[in-house]
Amino acid sequence: MLRITRLRFFKPAILLLVVCFFFIQGNEPVQAGKNAPAENEPGTLENLLTAYNSESNTYNLYQACSEKAEKEGFPRAAHLFRAVLRSIKIQMENHAQAIKKMNGTPKSDLKPPVIKTTAENLQIAIKQESYKYNNLYPSFLKKARKERNRLALRTFNFSKSAAAENLKFFNEASVNLEAWEKKERNFLVCVICGNTVTALNFDECPICFNPLEKYIAIK
Repeated sequence: MLRITRLRFFKPAILLLVVCFFFIQGNEPVQAGKNAPAENEPGTLENLLTAYNSESNTYNLYQACSEKAEKEGFPRAAHLFRAVLRSIKIQMENHAQAIKKMNGTPKSDLKPPVIKTTAENLQIAIKQESYKYNNLYPSFLKKARKERNRLALRTFNFSKSAAAENLKFFNEASVNLEAWEKKERNFLVCVICGNTVTALNFDECPICFNPLEKYIAIK
């Protein structure tokens, strides 16, 4: 009789312990890690401010690179830097517009550029445009999509596409600077998206789809 009573007492007790165990397990706090929500992840406004500051410093750098190329006797390389400068100026204006729409203020924290020879400066430009195309703007686009910010998506897409074209020209010039200098080139830039080209062999801008009248020649 005593044995039966003990069994009747222990069965509910064991069941209660099991229920408590699973209840506690199911309510454990989420720990920081790959499955936890990201903390302090920059928002789209912060990314726009970062992009504006980055392009401001790139503008400062390329302006000095253009002057250096002229001094070293590479007028076509200097011309290329001037064309990309116009492209970057347009990108900055697009970023600034998006920032102001979000009640922000565009700011630049300019650092003094380190200028080397033209050949080395082209390598620096390649790294800069490659970083923007492969890392900076893809990450900013991802966040803007999450936040469904159309204006930010527009300006980030323009900058990413412009970086791809600028990277192509810097690579061409860098491969054989002396030979590249001997070829006549005309640079044109779209005032809407900042796309840089050497000829208008299309019906509309391939990036922003505006008419060809939006392209200006860079002298």
